[in-house]
Amino acid sequence: MTDSTSDLTPELLARYDIRVVPMYVRFGEEIYGDGVEIDNRQLFRKVEEKGVLPQTAAPTPDDFLNVFKELVEAGHDVICITLSSHLSATCQSATIAAGELPPGRVEVIDGLNLSSATGMLVLYAAELAQQGLPLAEIAARVREKIPKLRTYFVVDTMEYLYKGGRCSGLQSLVAGILKIHPMLALSEGKIIVKDKIRGGGKKIVDRLVDCIAADREQVDQQFVF
Repeated sequence: MTDSTSDLTPELLARYDIRVVPMYVRFGEEIYGDGVEIDNRQLFRKVEEKGVLPQTAAPTPDDFLNVFKELVEAGHDVICITLSSHLSATCQSATIAAGELPPGRVEVIDGLNLSSATGMLVLYAAELAQQGLPLAEIAARVREKIPKLRTYFVVDTMEYLYKGGRCSGLQSLVAGILKIHPMLALSEGKIIVKDKIRGGGKKIVDRLVDCIAADREQVDQQFVF
């Protein structure tokens, strides 16, 4: 199991029989289940229409408990990997829900990451489950992987950082004029600014490749996103 921020495709979810508990996206009084009632394309269209970013909310403990109960009552043990607890209350909700069930049936893991990095952990756990490993061993192996993950991404435009209150209008304007793109990374579950890249296209790709190359001896090619 995971939450909707893991960004796994419907094909991967179906192949590994992975259950997803959606986050909530709110535009004023309108509330949508992420990936269920609104997809990324619709979300960005609404941002353009309304000129503001939506608020997001973690799934509730009951959201997780309903799925946990269904799976446990069907005879399954459950491993649930969430996005970083430093970025959302999702892990806390899942942990509260797991506490309502018999010990040893549900393992909740704080992935200390987001997006495809969380997805990689989920796929790794799914592969181990298909090999028939017990729940405790799967959880231990996943937790061993977490410190080895490296996540980097480059923001193409400062527009959404500005709308979300993460930077000033002046910073957004200057970055646009000078074509500065922040490179962000995950460090101990928190988003940090790793670099600021001036220029686009090839410079951005080259810098990302440099970051990956720095850890090339430790790269695990089982899953590449």
